[in-house]
Amino acid sequence: MPRTAKPTRCRDKWRIRWTDHDGVRRSAVYAHYDVAERALRRAKTEAEEVRAGRCRRPAPLKTFAELARYWLAHRATEKRSEKDDRSILRRHLLPAFGHLELKDLGVAEIDRFKQSKRKLSPKTVRNHLALLGTMLRLARELGWLHVVPTIKKPRVDPTREVDQRWLTVAERDKLLGAARNAIDPVDPFSEVPFVLISTAVFTGMRAGELAGLRWSDIDFKRRLICVRRSYNGRPKTAASRRHVPIVDALLPTLRAWRLRHPPNPS
Repeated sequence: MPRTAKPTRCRDKWRIRWTDHDGVRRSAVYAHYDVAERALRRAKTEAEEVRAGRCRRPAPLKTFAELARYWLAHRATEKRSEKDDRSILRRHLLPAFGHLELKDLGVAEIDRFKQSKRKLSPKTVRNHLALLGTMLRLARELGWLHVVPTIKKPRVDPTREVDQRWLTVAERDKLLGAARNAIDPVDPFSEVPFVLISTAVFTGMRAGELAGLRWSDIDFKRRLICVRRSYNGRPKTAASRRHVPIVDALLPTLRAWRLRHPPNPS
């Protein structure tokens, strides 16, 4: 049997060699023997089928790492969740799939990824797989991949999600009291946590929305806060922009903070 009939050891990995449909010698390296063996069988069969005219020419040999670079340069920058995409790719998807050619990223590799993430919550894994699926569909649009593998996402049991109830009045007062007691009269900025927590408690605004607030967003005459952007400065979508009323309990805190830290003159 010729040496190219099966994967061979390459340090701690497995190398395969084959002749493609154009007669060019090819090679690839994989971390696992079974993955390398399947890839070799697929590459040899594909070359034979293309030479015989029974199937179309294969997509260009692109790795998932190349797809990730394209995604970050051309698609992630258009998303509000760009930071999340970069984190998911760096910490999870690239370590698992970065070395693979796109044509070798199949159901078995995705199942292996899900198995390795069992300690994470199903919702987190779903988010990772959702990004993976979107990126693979982009690869198909680019002509880098002919068929997108089926991705079965784990079910999320809503009964096991964290109970997102409102604070009771006692809990709210305890939280605000702790934040107020942490204020240092000598440090003018030690009041920041208290102001942020007060605004969050009495408006229900998200952390990113609070961090993105400017004095121009607060209308004291109409007693309204206009939620226009998130912490990264990017404007919110038209559907997510809204006006939040300033209730009596919050008004003195905001007015006092504005007196101590007035807006910069334009």
